[in-house]
Amino acid sequence: VAIEPVIFGADDRIEVYEVTDDALRDAVARAVPALVRRGAVRIYSASGAVRLSGPALGPSHDLCDGEAHFDQPSVASCSATLIDDDLVLTAGHCVEAVSCDDQRYVFGWFYESPGVLGAIDSSALFECAEVVAFEHSGSDDFAIVRLDRPAPGPPLAMRLEPVAVDEVVSLAGYPLGLPMKVVEAGAVTGIISSSRFYARLDAHPGNSGSGVFDTSLRVVGELTNGPVGPFVTVGACQRLRVIGEDTTRTETINSVIPAVAQLCASGFPSERLCGVVCGDGVCAAGESCEQDCATDAGPVVADAGVGVARPDAAGPD
Repeated sequence: VAIEPVIFGADDRIEVYEVTDDALRDAVARAVPALVRRGAVRIYSASGAVRLSGPALGPSHDLCDGEAHFDQPSVASCSATLIDDDLVLTAGHCVEAVSCDDQRYVFGWFYESPGVLGAIDSSALFECAEVVAFEHSGSDDFAIVRLDRPAPGPPLAMRLEPVAVDEVVSLAGYPLGLPMKVVEAGAVTGIISSSRFYARLDAHPGNSGSGVFDTSLRVVGELTNGPVGPFVTVGACQRLRVIGEDTTRTETINSVIPAVAQLCASGFPSERLCGVVCGDGVCAAGESCEQDCATDAGPVVADAGVGVARPDAAGPD
């Protein structure tokens, strides 16, 4: 069970309409879906409008009066980022917790102005078709999910080079299930391993799977967990936990490198991520496309190396 992050110093989470960097605001608005249980989604057949149903944050978490976003709806379970026409990157524990059939991916759920949620319709609502890359272990926590159809996008680029300590990074996702929040400027605080690093990015449960971006808006990783619980009890209610800015053991981020490596080693036909196109007449390294790689002895099936443990289509409940 992942322990989720907290606020470091001042609360840097802002609404999408408050983002000062136009490129960052446009990128997250089009490419950061919320993971929502099917039962929380209502579609109006006459208009196609979509409504996400959930309780207000404050009462549902026994928050003290005056806590941030007290009256906003809390619906999302996790966050994700569009990385190919029909692929999203999220945390592995997010796809373990809810079955593929019960998961919905909703784009555009954020405040467009104070108190005004943007309207969304069925074109912004996607289903999980399959999990095409997955790991949830002591060393990695990632998943790549294929949606039931291409999203409008366009997707964000992936960065396959390691980050450096003190590098500026940003984050977008759905903390505590709220409509999208953005942290414009956090920082890498430490390197854990070749596939994980620490970053100071104010976040909470629901940010699991949130994309972390460099200053060129390339995805460098996704948030998995943090150092302590998100709340502290004060009398009969709870407040958001706040700890010092100077700590180096902050949120844990899983690099995109192992997720992309696993996807491409499996022969998944993603030209954007792997340079592989099934049917282009070229049998690329790691490709398992029978049309391109068939021989007289039969199709060539790439050796994916380490076995891939994936939740099945139905997935665990």
